[in-house]
Amino acid sequence: MYARLRLGLPLLLLCGACVSSRANARHRVDMTVLTQDDLVDHQYENVLEAVQTLRSNWLNERGPDSFAAPSHIWVYVDNTRVGGVQSLATISTRYISSIRKVNGIDATARWGIGHSAGVIAVMTWPPQDASLPPTPPDTTAHHLN
Repeated sequence: MYARLRLGLPLLLLCGACVSSRANARHRVDMTVLTQDDLVDHQYENVLEAVQTLRSNWLNERGPDSFAAPSHIWVYVDNTRVGGVQSLATISTRYISSIRKVNGIDATARWGIGHSAGVIAVMTWPPQDASLPPTPPDTTAHHLN
């Protein structure tokens, strides 16, 4: 009887800990992403204001990695580089689907040398991708004879 209890109790505690950690994992907030839901709650004028308010640490560059050519945080909108952090002030939050902070290691692996300070990647909805074909113009109104 005691042998079963000695084996069963630790097993029961272990299972309870696993279930508890899974429940907590579902409620964790990804601190590297801002979603449209995060932006809707407030009426931010632009993405810079939203990032300054919600994730101000994203704007901090680590120290200089090179005195000759220090890295800066770059901003990409739909995978197109638009400039440095100040370019966020020109981007409206209206069509933003997500904003993601990419660390320097991952940014360098994805975008190459010169991204060691990281990237703020802004994704819009619908994507403003130049490789997508343009929407055909409405020609029905031109056929009035």
